[in-house]
Amino acid sequence: MTKVSQPFEYVKDRLPIGKAIVVLTGVDPAGKKKINCPFPDHQDNDPSFNIYDKGKKFKCHGCGKGGSVIDFLMQYHGVDKLAACKRGFEILGEPFPENGDVPGGSKPEQGATSKSETGDRRKKDKLPLKFANLKNLPFDEARYKKALAECVEVYTYHAPDGDPHMQVFRKHGPDGRKSFSQWTWNGKHWVCGCPDDTPKYLYRIEKIKDADVVFLVEGEKDVHAIEALGLTATCWAGGAGALKGQCDKWDSLAPLAGKNVIFVVDNDNPGKEAFDGAQNFLFGRVNELRRVILPGVPEHGDTSDFLEIHKNDPNLRDLFLKTCLDVPQYLPDLELKNILYRADLLAKLTPLRPAPEEVVKGLIPIGLTILGGKKSARKSILCQLLGLAVANGRKALGYFETTKGTVIHASLEDDDYNWNDRLCKMLTGEHEHDARPTNLYAVFSISQLGAGLEEQIETWKRQHPDLKLIFLDILNRVLGSHKSSLRGASDGGYHETYEMLFPLKLLAKRLGIAIVIAHHLRKYESESKFDDFMGSTALGGVCDSMIVIKKIFRKEYQGILSWQGRAIRDTKPLALRFHGDSMTLDVIGEVDGCAMSEVQQKVLAELVSDGKPLRLYELRNRCGEGMTEDAFKVMVNRMAGSGLISRGTRGEYLAKQRLHTEADRLAC
Repeated sequence: MTKVSQPFEYVKDRLPIGKAIVVLTGVDPAGKKKINCPFPDHQDNDPSFNIYDKGKKFKCHGCGKGGSVIDFLMQYHGVDKLAACKRGFEILGEPFPENGDVPGGSKPEQGATSKSETGDRRKKDKLPLKFANLKNLPFDEARYKKALAECVEVYTYHAPDGDPHMQVFRKHGPDGRKSFSQWTWNGKHWVCGCPDDTPKYLYRIEKIKDADVVFLVEGEKDVHAIEALGLTATCWAGGAGALKGQCDKWDSLAPLAGKNVIFVVDNDNPGKEAFDGAQNFLFGRVNELRRVILPGVPEHGDTSDFLEIHKNDPNLRDLFLKTCLDVPQYLPDLELKNILYRADLLAKLTPLRPAPEEVVKGLIPIGLTILGGKKSARKSILCQLLGLAVANGRKALGYFETTKGTVIHASLEDDDYNWNDRLCKMLTGEHEHDARPTNLYAVFSISQLGAGLEEQIETWKRQHPDLKLIFLDILNRVLGSHKSSLRGASDGGYHETYEMLFPLKLLAKRLGIAIVIAHHLRKYESESKFDDFMGSTALGGVCDSMIVIKKIFRKEYQGILSWQGRAIRDTKPLALRFHGDSMTLDVIGEVDGCAMSEVQQKVLAELVSDGKPLRLYELRNRCGEGMTEDAFKVMVNRMAGSGLISRGTRGEYLAKQRLHTEADRLAC
């Protein structure tokens, strides 16, 4: 009686591994201690394949495969044990004993069933869960053999548990164009295709686990090219367009978590789009991420092209590593959605991002700024002076450094005569040494927000690449249908206003320019001057910087400039002197450093020292020598209006609970 397992033993005994290699590859290993590995998925440049035990066992010290001739045929053809045994009989030139007979053996007893046969039947009836979606796919052995014979490379993917999962056949057509076909392991044999609901794994996943640095490339050929340098690499199946979907459905890049990943992007748009689609799944999960486009490769070129160009370099490995590691760590654009920034990485990565650029240093950053003032607070004059300074690259208001560039002033409440008249006066005053700049532009009518303004700004940027600053003077003239958005938060205006202006902010940052919107302040002042913009408080919430100019009737100074911003800290209000003949403003110092008049100091001192309310005539008798009654009354009322002193309920005046500075007054 012959056991069912005997066909396998028969092949092992009768078929030397060397003969199988001769038949399959044409290479005769006889007389050689080691040969190049014959497996299609192992590009072996250094002979590492050894045959021993009288030709019955093999071991490849490069890819790690080993075993008997049955194991060799299984791994070479990517088939199960039974198919490998049948292939062995074909090589021997003998028929396979379908009924259990083996040449020289006898037929097993009727009804006898071995343990292995029972197991095979059980596997046939119920496949493992991970292969369940493949059980109905037909196995076409002839088609598989034909595909195997026609391909030039076979790449085998494995599941995380080490089981074979998928094979990719690389084929070159008559015109030299490459094509690929996929075959999926269903637990018994390879079936054509890889259904969408089949898990997707990285190539060479078994080698990623112990690696510190992993190269992520587009294609198995590049993986083997990098492995030939002694480095670890991986890729995904299906080409550039498949990566995003595999990440979304299977999180296929999860094995790279905690690694230092170098994503080598093919030099074409699909390669760049593959990286863009995968960065959400990499950044914050990997330790370091680099995005590398290798220099010198042609369009559509890849890693293999780079290595081919430099193949004669004796230090090719070092050259490749240096080229990749010289690329700074990747830092995503802050406007990209759903990017997770890991806190421990930010400390290392933030210094790599350039500091936010400012067009007017310490006052107007790249992005969106709102400039507010009451009626006749000289908002338009301030816009024109700031624009003139930036256009000439000179200090603004004699105080702020600027970045020179093109400026566009949309002076929408002016006409050309008034705008030009102001400019002429400015250039004959403090700025008379400045020539009329050729990079300062005025526009008196523009498209409205949401109705062409954004597109017009992009057009201006294309026409003037050095465009740095745009003034929209004034907000109401660019709102168009959005005017109803300037309501209080209780009316839902906050959300509408924010959504109206946020795209303008993103546009400014994307173009690398500053957009300054001039707007009116309310008549009645609130506790903070930055809450006084007419409309919703969203005007301040959406902007990167807020500027307030206040008109003051003082001998020492005639204006106060206050500002704050997301990246602007510790600002103190500045006193401005206005020159009516030249229509200019200049900073004379911090408000705290500008002394009150002698009479004002006396009034404040009297109220503080007396400690009780005083009526106007009492204050005038003590402090108003030389002043008319009307002039003294106007001065005291202005002190009360600015918060320097308090007005009682019966017309008396009193000092506040603590000594006051000019800064205290301005905050009120």
